Amino acid sequence: MATRGKPPRPWDMDDLLDLGDKQGEKSTYLKAVPVLILEKWVRDGKVEDIANFVKTNQLKSRLESSGLRPPFKPKGDGGICGSLTSKQKARNLTRPILIEPQGEGMFWFNLPHYEPLLQEYREKYRKDYSEDYKKLFPDEEPDWGTPPPKGRVENKEAKPTPSALEKQDNIQNLLASVEQALRDRQQAIENLTEENQKLQAELVALQATPQKGRVGPYRRIVDEELRDDCAELLENEKYYIDALIH
Repeated sequence: MATRGKPPRPWDMDDLLDLGDKQGEKSTYLKAVPVLILEKWVRDGKVEDIANFVKTNQLKSRLESSGLRPPFKPKGDGGICGSLTSKQKARNLTRPILIEPQGEGMFWFNLPHYEPLLQEYREKYRKDYSEDYKKLFPDEEPDWGTPPPKGRVENKEAKPTPSALEKQDNIQNLLASVEQALRDRQQAIENLTEENQKLQAELVALQATPQKGRVGPYRRIVDEELRDDCAELLENEKYYIDALIH
């Protein structure tokens, strides 16, 4: 008989507040990371699937400028989001997923779903680490908008949103269709241009070919006697008026 696994451990606010504890006192700056993620979401207008993309170097810059930690060593900022990634695996923060690495220092955070949790976390962080909080926002805080929830936030299933890669594929497919349409249009223009040139050449050849009862490219004289009298005059545009008088 197969052994059933244990149910997922439900997340708790204190689980997030212990970020950096295992790395020692110098890593307590990691506790500020959820607040900075929420800050970017709020300042960028909460535009779903756009505002919730965060780069590691953005968090690194905020941590350094606030004085919560000295400047990072080269390539020493990998743990900024890595600690939170490990945290979600150990806690029930994957239904839906909280953080999704995108590569090259880019992370996607499911803020539409987890904003209430991070708002609650921000309030708790401000209370327990007031000095660090003041360093993050020495002058003015953003308009957080959503008030902190009362009590625990239930972990409900969120409506899945398309990943950045899927959106990129859709954009590439659309661009490919547009490019093909432009190529088809250019080919049609070239075909029409070629046909027009052929017709012009035929017209020139037709105008240059002597025809019975035709003198010059645009004038036809039916009366043979009059045609003979005017033919020499019509050969030169300067004498058209003489031909008419004649």
